[in-house]
Amino acid sequence: MMKKVFFGLLFLISNLSFSQSFVNITSDLNLMNNNINAEDVWRGLHIGYWDTSFKTDLLNTITDNNHFFLETYNGIEYGNTSFSIAYNYRIIGAGSISKDLIELGLFGNGVVAGRELDFNNTFIDFVRFSDFRFSKSFGNKFNVSISLLNAHDLQRFRIHEGALFTEKNGEYLNYTIDYTHISSDTSTNNYFGINGIGTAVSLGYTDTINEHIFSAQVSDIGLIKWNDKTINRSLNEDFYFEGIEIENILDFNDSIVSNQTDTLLDVQNYQEEYISKLPIQLSLQAKLKLKNKAFNFLNLGIMHKFGYFEHRILYTSLSKNFKNHQISLGAKTGGIEPFGITASYTFKNEKTNFSIYSNHLNIIDKKSAYGVHLGFGIKKVFLSKEN
Repeated sequence: MMKKVFFGLLFLISNLSFSQSFVNITSDLNLMNNNINAEDVWRGLHIGYWDTSFKTDLLNTITDNNHFFLETYNGIEYGNTSFSIAYNYRIIGAGSISKDLIELGLFGNGVVAGRELDFNNTFIDFVRFSDFRFSKSFGNKFNVSISLLNAHDLQRFRIHEGALFTEKNGEYLNYTIDYTHISSDTSTNNYFGINGIGTAVSLGYTDTINEHIFSAQVSDIGLIKWNDKTINRSLNEDFYFEGIEIENILDFNDSIVSNQTDTLLDVQNYQEEYISKLPIQLSLQAKLKLKNKAFNFLNLGIMHKFGYFEHRILYTSLSKNFKNHQISLGAKTGGIEPFGITASYTFKNEKTNFSIYSNHLNIIDKKSAYGVHLGFGIKKVFLSKEN
């Protein structure tokens, strides 16, 4: 089977070499949250000791509905106008942490004694994988991509129900916890070790009407099957804790504490295969040609990543061409982070295409910056001998 795949790839690459082909290198980093701005992060990194005043100010910026999102990829693609093969190294992550859990981490349980803390709405999803993609265009309108996935790392944590009550005088704790944690095999130190395999499909459509370009794409319809070494942890406990009674201080040791906590935290731990879904992404775009001297195009779009974004992303921008150069400036709203400014620059000639962009240019104002989203692409075209 592997021989057939190998010779099939050689055949495809040889066909590419006889036509006008290209190499495309891309990189993108998107790290966002909806509560803590860059100014708060900068202060936290530089003040050293976090005093009560700073921690209180930080907690006041966080809402009950707080989210963070991470997506990054680095890839290289080789192909022509009808077929291409690509490798992308990808990371996708998202999460939300209960405000009460953050408060507990910042101040401890002494400050919140007498009040019940709610740890619901806490989750963390993280997946890291290699994406080997094969794309085929049918005419100028349809495009289909099939990906073979080598999965490296999975972390999936959920608190389904969680609460903590500390008696005002600290005489007892009343704790409820129901959580699950699924983790890929951690027994080896191989960063690119294969802990799962999967596949995904992406579909695209582009059409031109009266010089206006319209496109739609649905990406990452796929699954990853993680191997039978995948660790599944769960805990569902209700307990009342009055502390540890010590009869002789001279006999006190770590085992006394561990024996007590082991009886309170009876974590179920086993290994078995697990199947995870990729977050499907849907995007619609329109590039409208303008008949004026100030701008050449008006770009409109909507994008949604199901299961990760609470709100769809809406964006718009205006583009201006200067010979081989194009500059775009716009805005977007939705997704994880608050309102953002977008900007991009593209250079294009017969053999070279270079672009750099930011979908969150707010970094120039730390108070309105809630993360970083930067990317670039370099495309080199190899002309056929006839040219």
